Amino acid sequence: MAEKSIGRKMLLSKNILYSQWLMIIPIILYTGMLLYQMISNTMTGLTYPNELREGVNIEFTLALLEGKNPYGKQWLNENIPGPCYLYPFLYCSVVAALAKLFPLDIFFLHYGLTFLSIIASGGIISLMVKEQTKTKIAPVLAFPLALMFHWRYGYVGAVPDSFGFFLFTLAIFFSTREGKRNSVFVNGVITVLLFYVKQYYILLAGIFILYYIKQSKKQAVQYIFFCALLTLLSAGIVTLFFPTYWTYAFYLLKGTEVYVSKKQFLYVLEQFAYMMTIYGIFFILIIYRIYQLGKEGKLKCQWKRKGFKEPLLSLGIENKEWIQWCHFLISGLGLFYFGLNDGAYLTYYLQLWAPSLVILGLITWEEIFLGKEGRKKLIFYGLYGMIALFSLFLSHRRLPFHRLNKEDLEAWKEAYAYLDSYSKEEIYHSATTAFYAFENHQYVYDTGHVNITRESNYEIWKNSKTDRWLFPYAGKIYEQHDKHHERIREKVQEGEYGLITLVQGLDIVLDESLLEEKYEKIDTISLYLGNMAYDTQFWALKDKRAGGK
Repeated sequence: MAEKSIGRKMLLSKNILYSQWLMIIPIILYTGMLLYQMISNTMTGLTYPNELREGVNIEFTLALLEGKNPYGKQWLNENIPGPCYLYPFLYCSVVAALAKLFPLDIFFLHYGLTFLSIIASGGIISLMVKEQTKTKIAPVLAFPLALMFHWRYGYVGAVPDSFGFFLFTLAIFFSTREGKRNSVFVNGVITVLLFYVKQYYILLAGIFILYYIKQSKKQAVQYIFFCALLTLLSAGIVTLFFPTYWTYAFYLLKGTEVYVSKKQFLYVLEQFAYMMTIYGIFFILIIYRIYQLGKEGKLKCQWKRKGFKEPLLSLGIENKEWIQWCHFLISGLGLFYFGLNDGAYLTYYLQLWAPSLVILGLITWEEIFLGKEGRKKLIFYGLYGMIALFSLFLSHRRLPFHRLNKEDLEAWKEAYAYLDSYSKEEIYHSATTAFYAFENHQYVYDTGHVNITRESNYEIWKNSKTDRWLFPYAGKIYEQHDKHHERIREKVQEGEYGLITLVQGLDIVLDESLLEEKYEKIDTISLYLGNMAYDTQFWALKDKRAGGK
């Protein structure tokens, strides 16, 4: 009987092992397909922008490589404005440094850094899951899900958010390295660095403050002190060497329409509902985890005011799990502000909140079945596999992927053929054709962010004493761009451009009514920039058209 019992256990153990691999193999195959798609899609459209505002990052990087200071006051005295760049500068600075070390194509370097950031952040999230779960399925599943947190439609882009997400996950991972000396200082450094990658990653400061008050009052105070000190030092250096930075990255950035209204609040709820269609199962598991922790008495908190080296908050949750709860709570609250931005649908939810949803959900699923034996354990793996495959299916279906098909590529080739035909003349480029301009050393004004220099924003600045006092450079920037707009319109009226590309409704300088006197519309081509198509018009002088396309 004993031998039969041992035999059954061995058979069951083999079945459990086989069931794990039965789930893991499809996930690995899907991950391989996803990575292939990302690389293939990116290389296919390497000379075409994947997003409308990618050009602004290329422009800023090229300015750095030319030895120019994009935030220098000298630009304010030029006839042609400098780069109008609303993102912080660290991402492009890293790409520029890489370009000095590896003199490769600038588009390739941007995409390469983004791709490596996506892979690295996926690996970090997978490792954090591995350390807090028992099965092989959880970390393997976490990796492809993490790749989709970047939401690049199946490709990579020349944008700073993926690099920021990598640093964000790296900081959270580093905080779980118990016994590491100087971890508080390192996390303070990463927090401040993230402030100069993308503004919304400042939420990391709130996450760490909540995390450290459970460790010790000393660590919490040290973290706040280091962050404050580094922020003041960096702000002083930035103000000294990049005097117009704060004007661009904070004052002019407000033109991205983040405001509180009923409509915007409903927009926040709409994004939350969409997230639930993808990660609803993980959210339900988290709710159960809260119930489970409460039942075990681990949510009973004690506030300890005495003892500087003692925690301010005492909870029964382990540190590696606690940092994920801090992430979940602070990022979730932060979305009630950042989620108002109607120009970044789901982006903040996926990058700031989704990682904690998935990690806590996977931890909970395994905690539910922890200690199960026999057939119950086999059933657990079966259900686990269903959840794993279903979550991948939902992510793939609900987060649209796009690849430039034959028709899309032909449209781009046709557009570039027009540009080639007029290459010996001056061309006015829209943001859609900015990559062509950079490749051919042509000037392009609208690289993606100049819309904030519209005249209505200038009037707001002029009518606000506070704005004029806090951001005096804004007036000079508005005035400079306003004069440049007039020069562009005068050149149009004089017929000085050989070809004009225009996306109606997006260009703040020109419109069809201004062009019709001297120019004729020779074509309108729908150009796909990633998942979005923009109808780009091509206008040529009525009496002078280049022969052929």
